[in-house]
Amino acid sequence: MPKSFNTTIEERMGFIWITFNDSIYMDNYKAIEDEIFHKIKSEAPKSIVLDLSKTSALFSSGIGLILRLHSFVEKYNKKIFLVNVSQKVSDSFVTTGLNAVLTIFPTEKEFKKKICP
Repeated sequence: MPKSFNTTIEERMGFIWITFNDSIYMDNYKAIEDEIFHKIKSEAPKSIVLDLSKTSALFSSGIGLILRLHSFVEKYNKKIFLVNVSQKVSDSFVTTGLNAVLTIFPTEKEFKKKICP
């Protein structure tokens, strides 16, 4: 398996929970993507939570990765949720218009309140 780059993948609350590392950029996105897809393809399709609590910068490679994950889970009628999204990262989704496509929660508490009652 490729080096993890501090990206963790676990099951939590019935979701595949992926915590990204500090930055996703051109030099590391492919290894991160390979690790994630290896894990999620080996299990029954589930909805995914992307935890961005450690992510301070999201470059185009990271946004592309999120969109590929979004497309993958949609094929199985599953969803992708982004949690613990900083204002800076959230602004990048607003600028690109992806906030209309992705379900984004500024905190894990809000996610649990709305999705896991």
